[in-house]
Amino acid sequence: MRELVIGAVVVACLAACTSGSDEPAKPKPTKAAVRTIDPSKATTMTLGEDLKIVAQLPNRFGQQEASFDGFTADGKLVGSVSLPEDPSTGGIGGFSHQAYPVLYDVATKEFTVLDSRKRETNTQIWTVVSSGDFVVWLESPETTASSSRIAIHSYDRRSKKVVQLFSADDPKGVMNGGADLVVRGGTAYFSRFACCRKRDRGNAAVYSVPIDGSSPARVLVKGGKWVALAGDFLTYEVKDKPFTRDLEIGETKPAPVSPRTKDPGFCGAEFTASFETMCVGSPSNDEMEGVVDPELTITERSGRTTRFKPFPTTSSNYPVPHHVVPIGPWTGVTLTSDGGDDRVFLVDLESKVMRAFPKGTSFDAMNDDETQALLVIRGSKSWKQFIVQIPPVS
Repeated sequence: MRELVIGAVVVACLAACTSGSDEPAKPKPTKAAVRTIDPSKATTMTLGEDLKIVAQLPNRFGQQEASFDGFTADGKLVGSVSLPEDPSTGGIGGFSHQAYPVLYDVATKEFTVLDSRKRETNTQIWTVVSSGDFVVWLESPETTASSSRIAIHSYDRRSKKVVQLFSADDPKGVMNGGADLVVRGGTAYFSRFACCRKRDRGNAAVYSVPIDGSSPARVLVKGGKWVALAGDFLTYEVKDKPFTRDLEIGETKPAPVSPRTKDPGFCGAEFTASFETMCVGSPSNDEMEGVVDPELTITERSGRTTRFKPFPTTSSNYPVPHHVVPIGPWTGVTLTSDGGDDRVFLVDLESKVMRAFPKGTSFDAMNDDETQALLVIRGSKSWKQFIVQIPPVS
């Protein structure tokens, strides 16, 4: 239902550039030997046993589909539901049902529809996020997240007021945007860019807008696109080069780039305040496959280095380990399947213990204190969502 079109970013800077420093923190050299971990020996957790279920979530709202995207600060969930078609629209547009943003209270099992106003054309919600007392979402009547027609709205949970923050409707379909809507504090960030004609590509921009609607959206970075957020840092591309912006002080710097970017078999690098990663495999003759037997290396700030043998995956489309992030006491590594599932492997870099979420699962989001996660399990005929407890390291 949610298709995310990803830009060609080979480096992710996740809070690497700490304020007060000209360069991101780099691991200190050490003479320690490189350790090796075999992910194929990771213990696969069983749902309901060593992977504790906090709640099984409803996938229906009345007769319509419901799905959830993340947590609010007070433990509720944000998501969307598709309500019955409005006969007055006559089924206009690419969707037979209108999607609306919702809050879901796990304790009371109650849905709150945040905006049930009529649209001229049925829309779907591609991104919904929460910050403080606000829920913000991006919707479009087009069938992919990269759309020329979008609208961004916010809902104030205190006043129950809905405000439109931004809208775009390019009749020529030149200017597009992804589902890269993020929120930090009281501000939302997103990008728009030209998809096809070179002469229009200079119109790309990263925008910012107050989520209370107190002022209109403004261009924050001319030529920027594909925003992401890590802590106080906003990342984006300008002419295929990655940058980071410190949202606290407004300082922008080029994001760190691996010196091996152009090496045959290079499949990604990520930089954080505590470690950096490198993915290298063997070049493949299959352009879609990219690399064969990609291996991940994590080098911590202390200099300790851990190399992983190839992760077990059935994907031939994007088989590389990526999105290496802290998950509670663990370091999480994501493997994306051909079906789009983002299965996560957990590793304790101290003890080298590894666990894996069940096959066919997708790790969607964590709560603020990183103790719980949204997990999707897709079956042959249906799918289910759960809140699960992040397991302790043992």
